[in-house]
Amino acid sequence: MNKDIQPSAATALLDYQAAARYLGGLSRSTLKALAANSDLRVVHIGRRALFRRDDLDAFIARKSQGDAV
Repeated sequence: MNKDIQPSAATALLDYQAAARYLGGLSRSTLKALAANSDLRVVHIGRRALFRRDDLDAFIARKSQGDAV
């Protein structure tokens, strides 16, 4: 396996803590609620729940257009 392969910044996977920081400091419970309401897509790998950075950017763009959190 080639260890030199790195994901692009847009497809990088972020855990709850990193995703919360990326979204300006949201709480874990808020992220869970957004995922449960299908506002944010979650990628499950094993027992880990991760967020794609491009999905977070799309969420920010939707909210910037006037959609309330």
